[in-house]
Amino acid sequence: MGVSRTAHFLLESTSVRNASGWSGVVSAAPPQAPTEGILVRHLPVSKNAAVITAVLVALLLGSLISVSARAAAADCSVFTTPIYQVAKPEGTSLLTRNPNEVISAQTKYGFTEAWPSVGRVSRSAAAGLTVVYRMYSQPRADFMFAAEAAVAEAQQAGYAVEQVAFYAAAEASTCTVPAFQMTKGGKHRVAFGTSERASAESAGWAAVEVAFYLPTTPVGAAGDATSSTTTQVPTSTSTTTTTAAPTTSTSTQPPASASPSVTSTGTTSTSITVAPTTPVDPVPPAPVSPQDPSAFTVAVIPDTQMEMTNASDDRFVNRWTWLVANQSALNVRFVAHVGDVTNWGNAAPAQFQKAKDSVSVLKGKIPWMAVAGNHDTAVVCSGGSGCPGVSGRVAVRDASTFNSYLAGTMDHVAGTRVAGQMENAFHTFTAGGAKWLVLGIELWPRTEVVTWARDVVASHPDYNVIVVTHSYLTSGGAIATTAEGYGNNPASVIFEQVVKPFENVKMVFSGHDGTATTRRDLGTHGNVILSMLQCYHSTVTNPMRLVTIDVAAGTVKSWVYAPKTNQTLAAAQTWTGLSFIK
Repeated sequence: MGVSRTAHFLLESTSVRNASGWSGVVSAAPPQAPTEGILVRHLPVSKNAAVITAVLVALLLGSLISVSARAAAADCSVFTTPIYQVAKPEGTSLLTRNPNEVISAQTKYGFTEAWPSVGRVSRSAAAGLTVVYRMYSQPRADFMFAAEAAVAEAQQAGYAVEQVAFYAAAEASTCTVPAFQMTKGGKHRVAFGTSERASAESAGWAAVEVAFYLPTTPVGAAGDATSSTTTQVPTSTSTTTTTAAPTTSTSTQPPASASPSVTSTGTTSTSITVAPTTPVDPVPPAPVSPQDPSAFTVAVIPDTQMEMTNASDDRFVNRWTWLVANQSALNVRFVAHVGDVTNWGNAAPAQFQKAKDSVSVLKGKIPWMAVAGNHDTAVVCSGGSGCPGVSGRVAVRDASTFNSYLAGTMDHVAGTRVAGQMENAFHTFTAGGAKWLVLGIELWPRTEVVTWARDVVASHPDYNVIVVTHSYLTSGGAIATTAEGYGNNPASVIFEQVVKPFENVKMVFSGHDGTATTRRDLGTHGNVILSMLQCYHSTVTNPMRLVTIDVAAGTVKSWVYAPKTNQTLAAAQTWTGLSFIK
């Protein structure tokens, strides 16, 4: 919350929050009784005392806030993720980082009122930020977005925590505007900035408090901090590719934030972002010479959820057909899917049936595996949004539908943590004169799963290990440090306990966020570890990352190609200096 609880108490002793919003001077009329369930408080104060106290409090509070802002102001560069807001007419609003959820809310659940601005938030914790929770009251069918300090009070009013929504500024700064908690008729909305608050108040909404602070202009853009961003809220008629973090850059140069850095353990790491939204000229995949048996290709499939909702959409099967047709030219030896095979397959099993039918193209030709993404579990309901009133921490572990359709299609399964559950399984194959182990780890894994994965790696020292998990890298190339409120352990735990300590771990593949990003780290033994993100959420084509590994030369080459539209979406990168276990 942007202002301390002490400050709120002082404010409440000098101001009345009535149906028309906050008032700087106490009304002589008695306060109205608050609507049940709305977090509104009124304290009677004499008029003379209020005026005197208001002046003193204003001076004191201004000083306190100024000192606090100087001490803990958020770095404006961390606000890189758009946060969209849509609302039901005269009803509650939904804030989400996911454009797909915006469209689902509009078309399936009646959130037809688009908010006039789009904010910017952080996906990760940082200095000066507060976690903002998505909360829901099932009896009221009402969402509330509460900063950490306000959660207990919201819970007392009947709201349950669903998940961590995002991170926002705890205090005002030069790049942020206040996000006001607004109420009307038992419903909640958030107004970005004073102009939106005034507009909401004119429609009968009342401001309760400043919930948090966030920018509403793109990071680094010139202009008044109170103005609205130019980013458009996605709509159901949009024909552009929807991603969790849209970008406009076509540069393949590392951004400033991706320069080499030293981790807390002293390991030097480099993150390189490759995320063009305008495809580069198509580059035919270079064939692997049959005289060079040490080189082979692994195909990495990003989130395919947008390919599953239309039965006539052939992008999913087109990818497999292309791989089989180019199997010899590329020496394709394995296919790994990073999860979110479906969009809401648990609620619509036909999506899993489509996936099962399509991957039959690979049967007997190229082995494949997949891990379950959040959209493949019971945490996601019809339309692709989270299930209201359901414990995300419990539901995200229910991948029974995923397994019932896809477990039997996966090849070269060497072991599972639990029989029949492919979200935690490992697969083995031989290629390039070396042995390989592809280790699938559940999304934001439980501690016991981390221990199991560590044991698998430790007990296979003569295998080169590739880790596949749904969420690992952020869109900016960092190893994620949060489990988004309904997971258990973040990706950083996988890195520290499963990836970094073992010399035989060579690569990590993930999706969930952004478009395409790669990262190079050094393990405890000085071994090079490559991490590759591929996601896209494309509505028009079918990306996949092709990773050619040359065991003898110690090189890895990777690029992102979409066969449906014959586009190279991320130009080739080559890493040298790798050593593989033979």
